Amino acid sequence: LGRGTFFQGTSRNLDDLKRGTVKFLVGTWGGPEPYAGPDLYTAHASLGISSRMWDITLKCAEAELKKMKVNKALLADILAEIDKMREPVCDPQGRMRQQREKAIVALSGDPFDQDAIAREAARQKQKRDELRAKIAKYKKQREEELKKKQEEER
Repeated sequence: LGRGTFFQGTSRNLDDLKRGTVKFLVGTWGGPEPYAGPDLYTAHASLGISSRMWDITLKCAEAELKKMKVNKALLADILAEIDKMREPVCDPQGRMRQQREKAIVALSGDPFDQDAIAREAARQKQKRDELRAKIAKYKKQREEELKKKQEEER
């Protein structure tokens, strides 16, 4: 599907979408700048992204990564990490919305309590930071393995 076909009729600026996606992925996967934007559910809840749309996106990502000649193990890791984002982006059963509402009500009893909403956002940020640390550790391990392999080849 071409850019014009899939996004036809939307008012979204695709360059802005691309920039936001890159910022999110770089920050989430251990890049130099942590992602400071909204969580995936908040950013996508109003967009109505279906699981079918997600599948198309995943297939496009896979095709692009293969064109880039990403090795099979890394390709599998990247696609698995991207697919973990399906639930908050698509929220097919409405679980994310329900979890968010329950968490806020549990914190304060009031779904409109701004302090509770802020605490929930901080909890979500902590989860992202933990994932970022895990990815950075994995990245360092992969770099060390590559360096060792290169030294052995010399």
